[in-house]
Amino acid sequence: MVYFWRIILILVMVLILLQVSTVHSSVGQENFTTIYIRGNGLIETDPPDIAVNLYRSDDTYYLVGDIYGRIVVERDNILLDGRGYKLQGCPWCGEVGIYVANRSNVTIVNFTIRFFEEAIRVENSTDVKIANNLIENAEYGIIVYNSEYIMLHGNIILNSFMNGILMQNINNAEISFNTIINNYQALYARSSTNLVITYNVIYGELGYCGFYLYSIRYSIIAHNLVEGKIGIMLLLSDNNSVYNNLFDNSLVNYFVRSGVNNWNIPPAQGLNILGGNKIGGNAYLLKDGTGFSQECDDNDEDGFCDQPLILDLSSWNIDYYPLKYNPPAGASSPVFYIYTTTLTETITITHTTTQTHTITTTATRTITLESGKTETPTPTPSPPKPTTANTTIAPQEGATEKLILPGQITTPIEQIISSILIAVVLAIVIITALFAIIPKK
Repeated sequence: MVYFWRIILILVMVLILLQVSTVHSSVGQENFTTIYIRGNGLIETDPPDIAVNLYRSDDTYYLVGDIYGRIVVERDNILLDGRGYKLQGCPWCGEVGIYVANRSNVTIVNFTIRFFEEAIRVENSTDVKIANNLIENAEYGIIVYNSEYIMLHGNIILNSFMNGILMQNINNAEISFNTIINNYQALYARSSTNLVITYNVIYGELGYCGFYLYSIRYSIIAHNLVEGKIGIMLLLSDNNSVYNNLFDNSLVNYFVRSGVNNWNIPPAQGLNILGGNKIGGNAYLLKDGTGFSQECDDNDEDGFCDQPLILDLSSWNIDYYPLKYNPPAGASSPVFYIYTTTLTETITITHTTTQTHTITTTATRTITLESGKTETPTPTPSPPKPTTANTTIAPQEGATEKLILPGQITTPIEQIISSILIAVVLAIVIITALFAIIPKK
């Protein structure tokens, strides 16, 4: 009889766990809406006939409030404007926030996207612009596959568990002025040509590798600040130019197993990444003070190390003009610099279809790094909905909010916790009751 009641108890517990799993899933999907921008221009939803905060004006689709759901783009030649509102998913649902496949001339701007497996995914498309978006707490920030003429500009990507930006089989792409914070790999690019990767800022304690570039050709990587454990990994790549980058890392600055690449330009007058007045190669700093740019000699005081830096075993990759790093007098740590970018950044996106909309947003974004200390940039106010053709839209005070970082609870998670607590209490009551009626030996 005792074994009978034990079997019953096990079955009851299995049923409770199944119920908790069902509640977990259903709460995550409750009120979650898939919004389709159909090829004929109509907005449809799944479940059907759901009122959503996405409106249309000619070839422009814009948010008028937050959305708990995802957007699937099935139409070419559109402007999708988030106007600073949230597009939010649930972390465990495995969804894509904005999905663009087999499309042409699509522009995505001014979204706050959070809690998706993939915030934005683009594949088999051409002429796609993704600009001025805030992406946080996704497994992947922006993914682009098998596409050409891509622009990623002025996005802020926070706390991606895997890649901030992932690109594969891309021809012609500009990745510039993005701020990528606490992403395991900030930028992973594979089997791609003609990439321009410039003026990006990458940092954060959780960052492992800044640039992971595999089979990349005819590309430019310049004017970037890259913190994290590893600065750049360049594998099976050739005919690229890598110069005027600041690699400030805790493990190694570079890992190179590639064909011939250029790691400097001929010395030229100009503001370099360390604040000097000549541009040539890159700056290589390590947190313990043993980076090449920290230990090299500069006897002629021209701002460059007297010796070149050989980056691989084959001697195919050589920085002939690595920048010399000179810490200020009285510096308290091996790596002491103040890298301040007060960037009054004008992002101009021209989207041309039946109408021409020129969207201009001006953001003053200050990023200060002092001996590895960081300050999180603030999202930019968003422009209003365009109303006429050939419209230039000035920034307005829009929908901005405090970032929700890991550990903070949103409404769906509160519902999950409540459901689990109820299930646990119910299990304890059942177990107590069963033990009370099981005969003692």
